[in-house]
This record gives sequence, C-alpha cells and structure tokens, in this order.
Amino acid sequence: MALHKVYKVEGMSCAACALKIQKALAKIEGVSNAQVALLQERVSLDLDKSSDSKLVLSCVEDLGYKISDTDAISSDAIQSGSAFDKDLVKLIVTACLCSLLMLFSMGPMFSFYIVDNAYGNALLQCALTAVIMYVQRHYFISGFKAILSKSANMDTLVALGSLISFIYSLVNTLLIDKDLTLQAVHHSLNLYYESAAMILTLISIGKYIEHKARVKTKDALDALVSLAPKTCRKIVGDRVLIVDAASIKKDDIIELKAGDSIGADGYLIQGSLSLDARAITGESLPQSVMCGDKVLSGCSVHSGYGQIQVTRSLKDSTLFEIIALVDKASAQKPDIARLADKIASIFVPAILIIALITFIVWYLKTSSLPLAFEFCVSVLVISCPCALGLATPTAIMVGTGLAARHGILFKSAKVIERLRLVDTVFFDKTGTLTQGSFKLLFMQGLVDALEPFYNQLVLSLEHKSSHLIATSLQKALKAQTVEVSDYSYKEGEGVFGTIFGTQYAFVNVKSAQRLGVTIDTSFLHSIDMYEKRGCLCLLLCDKDKVIALYVLGDSIKGSAYGLIDRLHKMHIKCTMLTGDGKSAAAYVASELCLDDYKYELLPKDKAFYIQSEQDNNKKVCFAGDGINDAPALASAFVGVGLKGASDIAIASCDVVLMQKSLHSLVNAIEISKRTVRNIKENLFWAFFYNIIAIPVACGVFYSADIKLNPMLCALLMSISSICVVLNALRLSFINLRANEDNNQRQENAKAGEIKMHKEIFIEGMSCSHCTSSVHKALSALPGVENLEVVLDEKKASFDLNSALDDAMLKSVVESLGFKVSAIK
Repeated sequence: MALHKVYKVEGMSCAACALKIQKALAKIEGVSNAQVALLQERVSLDLDKSSDSKLVLSCVEDLGYKISDTDAISSDAIQSGSAFDKDLVKLIVTACLCSLLMLFSMGPMFSFYIVDNAYGNALLQCALTAVIMYVQRHYFISGFKAILSKSANMDTLVALGSLISFIYSLVNTLLIDKDLTLQAVHHSLNLYYESAAMILTLISIGKYIEHKARVKTKDALDALVSLAPKTCRKIVGDRVLIVDAASIKKDDIIELKAGDSIGADGYLIQGSLSLDARAITGESLPQSVMCGDKVLSGCSVHSGYGQIQVTRSLKDSTLFEIIALVDKASAQKPDIARLADKIASIFVPAILIIALITFIVWYLKTSSLPLAFEFCVSVLVISCPCALGLATPTAIMVGTGLAARHGILFKSAKVIERLRLVDTVFFDKTGTLTQGSFKLLFMQGLVDALEPFYNQLVLSLEHKSSHLIATSLQKALKAQTVEVSDYSYKEGEGVFGTIFGTQYAFVNVKSAQRLGVTIDTSFLHSIDMYEKRGCLCLLLCDKDKVIALYVLGDSIKGSAYGLIDRLHKMHIKCTMLTGDGKSAAAYVASELCLDDYKYELLPKDKAFYIQSEQDNNKKVCFAGDGINDAPALASAFVGVGLKGASDIAIASCDVVLMQKSLHSLVNAIEISKRTVRNIKENLFWAFFYNIIAIPVACGVFYSADIKLNPMLCALLMSISSICVVLNALRLSFINLRANEDNNQRQENAKAGEIKMHKEIFIEGMSCSHCTSSVHKALSALPGVENLEVVLDEKKASFDLNSALDDAMLKSVVESLGFKVSAIK
C-alpha cells in the first residue's frame, strides 16, 4: 500500500521548474501520482512503503531546490510570511545600492560627476554591482544549477543576462586608461554595470509584487485554515480544562460559549446555540442548534451556551475535509494547461538559442560587439516563462477560493473546466428539488372551532406509533394526548380506537371510502387538489362522517423556482429523474416548468438515462443527495452533491454544494465559466507578450529606430507576470447572485409576465388552527396560487401573479396577531 506524502519545495520560479521536478520524481521507482503545485510551492505524491523517502529528497535537491517534509496545510502561511520579510529586506538593500549605482553611471549624462576619474568611477560601479549580485545570488545559484542538471529555467535567463553584462563591463573596465577623466570619455565607455544591476533589481521588484499578489490568491484557503481554533475547553468530570484543539478525540466533551470557534464535529448534548456558519455553508442567517442537533467544525458561536460530544476530531473534521478539497483542487491542473506546460518545457532552451543567434547575426551584420551584446542580453531578459506558468494555477486558485466562500466545493480542477460545458441538468426530486422531509402541509376541520380537539384525537391515536406519519404529526401538532381503548393498527389503512366512548379512525382516503363514512364536498375538493401533487391525505372519522383532513407530504424548495428560470436562460435543459409515482412527479415538473421528467425509476434506471443522453453527445450534470443517487452521480459528466447528502453520494460526486439554496448550482456554473475564461485571457496575454516582445528585443525593428535596452526589457518582463496574477485576482470580485433581482421580478409580476414565488416567514404559529387562519387570509388575496402554510418551518409559500407588494402581504398576516420576520 502506498503512503501519500506532501513536501515543501523552495526555489521554483516558473512552470519549467515544476515540470522538471515532476518528470524527475516520475522516474523514481515506487513513486506515483507526483503533482507539483507551483503556487503552493508543494509536491504531493504516493510512495510505496518499500521505497525510501530519502530518494525523493535527494532527487529534488540535486535539481537545485530546497525540499522539506511537511503535512500541515496551515504551515504554508507561517513559512511564506518569514520568507516574505527576508525578500523585502533584500529588495530594499538592492534598490538602495542600485540607486547609488545609477548616480555613478548616469550622472555624467546630466553633467553630474561624483568621481571624475573614469577608471575609479568604473571600479565603484563594478563594486556596487558585485554587492547587488551577491545579495540576489539565489538567481545565479538556481540558474546555474539548472544548467548543470540540463534543464534551464527562468532564473537561468536572468542570471545569464546579468552575468554577461557584468563580465563584458569588467573586461572594458580593465582596458580603461587610469589617467582619463570621466568628463572626457563617458560617452565612449562600453559599460553595462547598471544593466546588470537593474535587471536583478527590476526582476526582484516584479517577483515581490507577484509574490504578494499570489499570496492574495490563497486568501480563501488561509481564511478556512484560520477558522480552526488553537485551544478549546474540554470537560473532564467537574473540571473544565483548556487544551490544544488538536488533542481533542472522539467522545470528548467540549464546552462552547459566545465567540468560540468550533474545532471538532459533534452533537449538542446540553444547552442551545446560535451558530454563524457562513464560512462553511456560505449562509448568512444564524443557525439555531438544539440538543441532539449536529454541530460542524469551522462554525462560530454567535450566542448561547452548550456542550458537544465529539464525533470527529479536528484533523478528521468537516472543516479540514473542506480545506483538503479546496487545496487539492487548487493544486491540480485542468486539461487546458497542457499546452502551456509543453511550451514552458522547451521555452528556456529555445530562448537561449535565439539569444545566441541574435548575437551572431548582429555581430556579423554590424561588426559592433556592444550592439550585438545588447540585443543578446535584451532577448535573455525580456523572455517570460513565468506568465505561462502562472496563467492557469493563479486563476484556478482564485476560482476555487471564490467558490469555497460561497459554499461550493470543487473536488478537482478538471471539474471547473467541465462544468461550463454542461447543456443538460438532471435532478433527483426528493431532497433536491423538494425539501426531502415528510411534513404536515395542511389541516382542515369540519368545524373550525373544534380544530384543537381534532388535533388531540389524532395525536392520541398516533401516540403509540413510531411510523413516519406519526412522527411528522407529533412534531407539527401541539396538544395533550388522552387514553385510547380498543386500539388497533391495520397495515395500509390506518389506526382505530375508542376515545371518550366514541369510536374514531385515522385512515387514508380508500379506507374511509370502504368504511362508508360521509365525506363533505369541501374535503373532496382539497383531497383532489393535494393528491394531484402526490401528497398523502389522511382523514379523521367518527362512526358516521369525516370530521377532519390532514395532508402530509414534501414541499418544493423555494429556491427551485428561480434555479430553473436561471438555467433556462442559460439554455440548459432541465429534467427530473425520480423514483416517486407519476402524480407527484408530474406536479413538481409542472410547477417548476421542467423540460421533461421520468418517474418510478430505480437507481440503475437513472444512470441509464444519463448515459443515454451522454451517448448523444450531451454534457450531463446530475444533482442529487441520496445513497440511491450514487450510480447517477458517478456516471454523469459532472456529479453535484447537495448539503446533507449521504457519505456515499458525496464520494461519488465532483462538486459539493454546502448551501441549502439551489442557486449555488448556477453560481458554480458561473464560476466555472469565468475561471476558464480568465485562464484563456492569461494564456493569450502570455503568448501575445512573448510573440511581440521577443522579436522587438532581437532588433527586428531596429531599422525603424525601435530598440529595447536590457533595463526596459527587465521591467517589461516583470510587468507581464504581474498582469497575469492581477487578472486572475479579478475573479474575486465576481458578483454571484443568490436569486433574480426582486424589484425586476416585482415589475414582471405587475405586468403579468411571470408568477413570482414568495415565502413569508411567520413567528407565533403554534398549531394547525394558526396555519388555517393564515391560509384562509392569504388565499383570499388576488393572484395567490399554490399556497402552502407549513407549521414546522413557520412559513407560508405561494406563487403571486398580481401587483401586491411585500408591505401589503405583511399587514395581512400581522393583522391576525402574528409577526412576519422575513419575506423572500
């Protein structure tokens, strides 16, 4: 069995470095899946247990790079911070010395002579340049080690350009007459010390700015790492101990107070909490957690007090799973990067050849050694493999970071490239387009005033049952139970019993019809409407008639309406695949305006339909959340798992949506499109820059008096890399919409163009009588359709096809004595 190892590598300057290390590691016996991440300065690989890890270390060191064993993702930020400070000190020293050098070299052009002796002035320039070269010696160490290993890199070009300038100037310095004054001969001196020094200075400034921008691309990952607390309060007996968060193990008890960050997954066993889960799910609303509810690491306690029992330690927690997914996706390369990698692998050797040819051609053509030398150095310095190497990983890192901040986790970089191509989305129904839970949706009594009594009868009859129906009713209805005699349960029909000397039955519609009880026409109308939606209608009967109707079922998610609208606007076909019956499937498909739907499907049937579409050259995305969705998720071009999905479903998918809102799917597609577009822009700039800059540096346009000196070439080279990184950072400012603009939808509704879906969150509803009063009040309003009032969620949802505004809706509900907390 292979061990997964992660190493920190220092000294990589361009894509050629990363490719060189990756190729060298691939040749080591026992090493597989070697991946080099240029931005993260990391190498990950699988190493056979029988292989010696020292071979990996020595292989990379022989190539001229520093390598160290590390497993901590969070260590990157600490190490890069200290390196960052050292680079800044070196840069300041270099810039100061280079400024002084420019006074000696350029001063005579403005009749400014610090040292008038030509030989002395040249020696001072030589000394200052030598010190600058020593301070920035890492370019020469890395560059010449690369030459010795027969794999030149960007540092090779910089080192050669600077060193050739220095040596040429040194030879000319030794030929200067020691008695000459600088004023007399400064125009004829062929000294390029300032070029040698300025090349190193400008490249270092560019690298520093580039490094700073590259660190910025990892902000999202660093923010996730920072969520992990350093310590936590562990309860041991009667004592509360402050311990290292990493030492917490399964079944430990942790105390939580307001302001705490949660460092492990677990269940709340005492107290109640209001959690801020924005960093994990992207949802801005506080999450209320009661005893028995699951608590995730990475959340922070907004208010309350509680104790959780740990189910997964920090390193195995949800937070670190998310960090690992984001980090893995950021480090991988999409297929679009292959062309850039191939070019980068031959780029530096090609530039060395072009520089040599340029020198020979210009020397033979003009017999001017200084001119030929200047063109040669310009070619070496202006060429930029860095832009090619940074084009893809910077965009990928910013894109995955942006997605993570919005509760979207890409499992690989290839998924980012694939998702933009999707033209068909298949949805599972239960738990994906619908809430996925069995709830009381509607209650209707024969006599309104007796609704609390009807609820008491129903709860008493269902009290002894653990069936899903009983559980749903017990959660929704608040009433005291009474003793039931002659209790019986009949499979497929319902429950029967005697209460207060009267026989009652709580049964389905078919059973009520067999009993021969009278069903009021108002009940029949409601039954017909809800059965078409695939809901379960249960009837409370006495010995003569039906006295109450209870409707249970699943409700459509509010965000599903806007999701389908947005996908259709993107010209994406939307189809539902479900194992449910025809009536339930038809209702959901009709409500959401789906293009097609298939019902009564087994898991293998879903996979079959997906494969059939893909055989017709369709790029299919499947969104689901259950164990039965695993085959479909695995077979789809892109599999998307939703929050709350089973572990098997998560393992089979390519993208994980941590938010409850389905609009995250559209946002994921948008991020995919923008990221790939950004990569193409970066690659275009990298190719365009080199295609234009190298011929100019070669002197192709010299006859038109267009000529670049080495200092300007160094500046352009640095700017090109910075432009690529800054362009990638533009992704951070993408405005991802949670839904369509509400004002626009309001205007469309007034014009009668669309139905606007509304959700009213209502505080104060405690029983079915409350829901009934809200239902009656809202249903009386013009343009209200498909109205559902769900007690468990304290919410009324409906379609509105009129000019009613939020203020009017709020006043109607609050006139009943309730409080409206939000309208969406």
